[in-house]
Amino acid sequence: MPSGGRYSSVFGNQRLSYWSSSAETAKAEIRKHGASSDVILFKAYDDATSTWPTLMDQEPLVLVDARNLEIQAIIDKVDNAAPLNKAELELLRMIKAQDPDCLVYKSHARAGGENYLFYEKGFNKLALREVRLSLNGGRNRNSVACAVSSDYSPVLEAYGCYFSPIARIGKDLTYPESSEYRMRKQYMELSFSQYREHEHEQD
Repeated sequence: MPSGGRYSSVFGNQRLSYWSSSAETAKAEIRKHGASSDVILFKAYDDATSTWPTLMDQEPLVLVDARNLEIQAIIDKVDNAAPLNKAELELLRMIKAQDPDCLVYKSHARAGGENYLFYEKGFNKLALREVRLSLNGGRNRNSVACAVSSDYSPVLEAYGCYFSPIARIGKDLTYPESSEYRMRKQYMELSFSQYREHEHEQD
């Protein structure tokens, strides 16, 4: 996650993360901003709504729907280094007062697409579903599944995977000994036990 970014100063010097509603929208945004054709694509989901959560923070996401607000005009101004007027600054103040995790707004790069601007606390509520790497115009590609099936069952060991040249997958053999792995495993096992207790009560 970038420690800053093109909107960070506008949104209170927050650490921000930029996401899109689909791979197609993300790729359109990449083309719009003139980024490289070498792409690493992250698919994520709200851990708290998962059948098998793996994070301690299970507070619901606080999402501000800015699709019909003037937030897009503000973002366009920031993209063009234009100053904001008093009404736009007031809108930002009102959004900040809600202490949001995320803003959703319309994509100008792809019709019907949406973008998500996550504040750090919201980003920390996400879990990975998949990571894809595409190099050399897609000639070299690979992916790592971090959650599988329709209920997003976590594959915790996948968080210890990494990409090595050229688009090969390596594994950090020390990851299962890390505090992150132990924390995720603890909460996943807790969710399993709660599910079994619920199933037992239904019998």
